Amino acid sequence: SDQRTAASTARRIFPVARTSRHNVTRKRERSLRGQLMEACCVGALAVWAVKLLRVTRSVDSYRQYWAVPRGETDGLLYVALGDSAAQGVGASQPELGYVGLLAEHMRQRTGKPVEVLNLSRSGATLQDLIRDQLPRLAALTPDVVTGAIGGNDILHYDGAQFARDVCTLTDGLPAGTAIADVPYFM
Repeated sequence: SDQRTAASTARRIFPVARTSRHNVTRKRERSLRGQLMEACCVGALAVWAVKLLRVTRSVDSYRQYWAVPRGETDGLLYVALGDSAAQGVGASQPELGYVGLLAEHMRQRTGKPVEVLNLSRSGATLQDLIRDQLPRLAALTPDVVTGAIGGNDILHYDGAQFARDVCTLTDGLPAGTAIADVPYFM
């Protein structure tokens, strides 16, 4: 009780000392909060870096996976055109991207074997598809053709050129081809 009274008296007489100690405590709290935020940011950055590394590594392995025709012959021929979306980058396995899932769905729905020829390439732009993939498609007689392209065109986007390239692309595709341009630029 005497200690409390003395402490109370000291606080009234020396308010600066109380304020100074209080400020030190606040600075420590802010410092701890700052350190915690920094640790959280570093942790989030580390998780992002690991995921980026996985995607980067998957690009090459997915390209190798689709470098050869997949599925069974003597049935439907499915040709995929496009960029990393058609490669399945981002999926846990290349066959679990939309191309592999669509091929499996066609096989189940039709009861016919489905052979997949995936001509896509990660990083491809619309002009890359026209230059590299369309000529290979012209030599084939596919039953199904899909294309997902456009995301990589954002880096050097020119609306007029993109529109001309879309016309060139559609002129070179068989009737009934399904095309997705992601994101939608037109």
